[in-house]
Amino acid sequence: MVVKKALQSRQELNGGPFTMAENKKKNGNKIKKQDDLSDELKEELNGRWRNWAMIVYPSSAPKDWRKKISELHIPWIVSPCHDKDVHADGSPKKPHWHVILVFDDVKSFRQIDEIAKKVNAPHPKHCRSLRGYVRYLIHLDDPNKYQYSQKDIENHGIADIDRYFKNSATDRELLMKIVAYIRDNQVRYYQDLVYYAMAIEDEDWFDAISHNTIFLRAVVQGEHFKYKEYVKKENDELDDWAENKLMLEREKPADKMELSVKVKKLRTKGLTQQEIADTLGIGRRTVIRYLKK
Repeated sequence: MVVKKALQSRQELNGGPFTMAENKKKNGNKIKKQDDLSDELKEELNGRWRNWAMIVYPSSAPKDWRKKISELHIPWIVSPCHDKDVHADGSPKKPHWHVILVFDDVKSFRQIDEIAKKVNAPHPKHCRSLRGYVRYLIHLDDPNKYQYSQKDIENHGIADIDRYFKNSATDRELLMKIVAYIRDNQVRYYQDLVYYAMAIEDEDWFDAISHNTIFLRAVVQGEHFKYKEYVKKENDELDDWAENKLMLEREKPADKMELSVKVKKLRTKGLTQQEIADTLGIGRRTVIRYLKK
């Protein structure tokens, strides 16, 4: 029901209405189903997110559109008016503002779409990266686009937005330091990394860790898996040693001599130590010991 209402609520989603009667009139019997939508649009319709973005056009927005958003009593931010953007062919784009809405809890597409309708905005999109979208407000990471001024951004309650505009090279250098710390200290749990940043009271570290969660979790998980492989290898070698020790204690001197001959004979045939061990059903350490005799 939520998806159906969301689909019916806005004609901009596919260039036309989604009601049964109107679609039949416009497109015959071809009814737009959710299966026909792009994966990106399905994600928008079915997902719930904390941060949302929409575009507001001066030509169609009500004069009090800022007031309408402020009445939501949530943090939000507005870009400078993008009146110098151009299409790929060089033709000018319609002037517009980029608006970011930040909620304390997750919201559905339908909920945000109702807000967008109040200011005559096209359908909203969720922000995959709040930092990335805030920087896009002035095209900071798009040097081929017109560079707007950071001082023209309107901030309505988003705390410390300056952190989003720090130099990329500086951010990258800090991130490399954090990764080096993970490697050198074999950090195997993400929360331990967070606790460390809190313990040293380093706000830059804490911000970098909290805004690069997916990347740093992957690094930490890599250390965790590497440690598990190390432990497994150590346990396997210990089991191998114990098994060989027990076998040798049970062997008679004649059996040991015969086994030693077999090991050396297989070695002359070009078999590796592991292949010899697998063939005779003994451990590799035992093979190495016999080869040294």
